[in-house]
Amino acid sequence: MERGIATASFQPPNFKNKEVLGRCCENADEIVEVMQPDDKTHFRVCSSYVLSSVTKHLETEVSRLRKLRQQEKLLEMVERSYVRWCVEVGVPEDLVRKNAASGTAGMGLLKCLT
Repeated sequence: MERGIATASFQPPNFKNKEVLGRCCENADEIVEVMQPDDKTHFRVCSSYVLSSVTKHLETEVSRLRKLRQQEKLLEMVERSYVRWCVEVGVPEDLVRKNAASGTAGMGLLKCLT
């Protein structure tokens, strides 16, 4: 089962309004509904910001929830994927990398696309 979150959810004003967090919870609800977990089913959720709402939400929905700390390898893989995507849609790679290093990668993308 694969679920996604629209890119617009990560852009202003939606990101500031935490639209992405709500969409994550909706995705989690769909997953729980399809899985129909019993008391022995374990759920593991990464402790990243985007999934923070999911862990809180699932605590009331499922009996066994384990929060995993975000691992550097996974974070690096996600960041590399983001840079590749930005370059594919026309953002200069050096701009994306410079902004990613300063923690403002999304803003660099918005400035370039607008």
